[in-house]
Amino acid sequence: MTVSRVYCFVSLGILAVNEAVGHGDTSPTLSALCSPDVGLYGVAAECAETYQRELAEVERRKVATGGSGSERVKHWVRGGCHHYHNVRTREGGWDEPTEFVQNDTQLSREEMQSTVSGVTAAYEREQLWLAKENLMVKLQARCRGCLVCQEFNSRMRFLKKQVPAITCMQSQWRGYKQRKAYQIRSDY
Repeated sequence: MTVSRVYCFVSLGILAVNEAVGHGDTSPTLSALCSPDVGLYGVAAECAETYQRELAEVERRKVATGGSGSERVKHWVRGGCHHYHNVRTREGGWDEPTEFVQNDTQLSREEMQSTVSGVTAAYEREQLWLAKENLMVKLQARCRGCLVCQEFNSRMRFLKKQVPAITCMQSQWRGYKQRKAYQIRSDY
């Protein structure tokens, strides 16, 4: 298989992803993203709906800025070359067509990879947190227990410092009650 033919498949794969995102259905979008022709890495089937939503949002922003209306797209290829592809006829080549204007409403492979990487990384972080949830709950419980224990010990130290004053006040009160009782008895 020639190099030109391989990059034609890449261009067709990128076009397939753009078409699938445009239709708004997650299943074809996921299939197109997983295609070896596009060459994206890190695609997870669990994130299909999020890929669809995020890629559609990127496409929506590109369309909102206004497009050139061109039928041609330029894809960067490893080695510093560009492959030019006609979206309508699905033909491509290495030579820049005369009066070439880039169709700037099409998602590029780099934009697709960036979106896929971001969504997959967020999903993996979420899964990691969910896997460690029990550990986090136990850690929080221990931290709270430690704080309660420190507060209790602090309160006990405060009360122990007050014992002499408390004893003195109690003895004064008991003495007063006894004198009052004695006074009442002696008056009787």
